[in-house]
Amino acid sequence: MRAEHPKWPSRGAPGPDNPLGAFALDLARPRIVIHGTNRPCRVGRRFGHPCIRPHDASIAFLHDVVSVGTEMCIVDEPVKLGWA
Repeated sequence: MRAEHPKWPSRGAPGPDNPLGAFALDLARPRIVIHGTNRPCRVGRRFGHPCIRPHDASIAFLHDVVSVGTEMCIVDEPVKLGWA
């Protein structure tokens, strides 16, 4: 991300102006972060980077209950729903 946006600071405080939201969990896989967002329309959607963006309450919960070193499995199974 910094290569694409070199003017961005290397670190930022959590909060409403931070695009990562209030919490972020780094994963062992490079470039993938579970984080909140200051743009609610992006929750659960794919954008240019492979991050996972849950609702603020969900990332706050995960931040409180997940310990460093916890193993996890990311399942990439997009689901499309619809009704007529």
